[in-house]
Amino acid sequence: MGQTVVDLCNEVSELQNLARALERASAPVRQHEPEPEPQPAPTGLHEVDAARFIDVHRRFIEEAGVNLRECHDVNVFQTICDELQGKGYLSEPFHPEFMDIIPANALLMVGENADGAIVHVQAMRRDDLNGCSLADFWKRNLKRIHNGEIGEVHCPAAQMITGQVIYHGEMWVDPELRKFKLAATLARLAQAIALLRWNPDFVYGFVSSKLTQRGFPVREGYQHISPAGTNWRRSPSNVSGDDWLVWNAREDLRWMMTLPQIFSE
Repeated sequence: MGQTVVDLCNEVSELQNLARALERASAPVRQHEPEPEPQPAPTGLHEVDAARFIDVHRRFIEEAGVNLRECHDVNVFQTICDELQGKGYLSEPFHPEFMDIIPANALLMVGENADGAIVHVQAMRRDDLNGCSLADFWKRNLKRIHNGEIGEVHCPAAQMITGQVIYHGEMWVDPELRKFKLAATLARLAQAIALLRWNPDFVYGFVSSKLTQRGFPVREGYQHISPAGTNWRRSPSNVSGDDWLVWNAREDLRWMMTLPQIFSE
C-alpha cells in the first residue's frame, strides 16, 4: 500500500510543538536589552497551518466515503487511469513515455470507496525551472509530448512563473460522488500536501473555459487565472485550445492554509 494522506497529518503535534517553541523564542525581552530588529515570520508556522488545513479537508473527504492513498509507481497509476471508465488514459504530462515521474518529483493520488473501487485520481509533478520561465518550458516540451504547433507568445503569467514549479492535473472524480463537490476539496488538499512536501514557488494547472466561467478555479483554491493560458497555433486533438491557466504562488498557498473555514464551506 502507498502512503495514506492520514500519514501526512501525523506530524501535526510535532508542528504544533514547534509553533509553541517559536512563540516562546519570540517572547518579549528584558527591558534593559535593546529592542531586536523586526524579523520575518517563523517559517515553521505555515507548516502548522497546512497540517490543520489537510486535517479539515481529509475529514470531509472521509465522511463522503473516500479513502485516499498515494501511489508510488507511475506504471501502476497509468494502469489505474487507463482502466477508469470516463477517464480512459493517463495524459502525456504524467506519462512515463514522455516524463520522468518518480516519487521525489510526483504526487499520484488515488481515492477508493468502501468496496475498494477507484473513485478518484489526480496528480502533481515538480519541475525545476530555475533559469527559465514556464513559457520557455512549454516551448521546449509541449510539442514533443503533444505534437500540435505551439506558439511563441503565451499569457503574461507564463513568462513570470519560474523556480520550483508544480504542475497539477489528471483530476477525475466518479460521477456518483460529484454531488458532494469533492473535486474542489481534493484539489485544495493536493495543494496543501505540495506546500508541505516541496514548498514550491508556484503551483499551476489548466481548467476549461466552461468550468472557469462557472467559478471552479476559485473553489479549487486558485487565486489567479488567465485566459488562453497556452498559445497553440494548432492544438493537439486531445488538448483544448481554450483552457485557462490557473496558478498560486507560494504566498497564495500559505495564505489559503490560514483560511480552512472559508475554503471548506
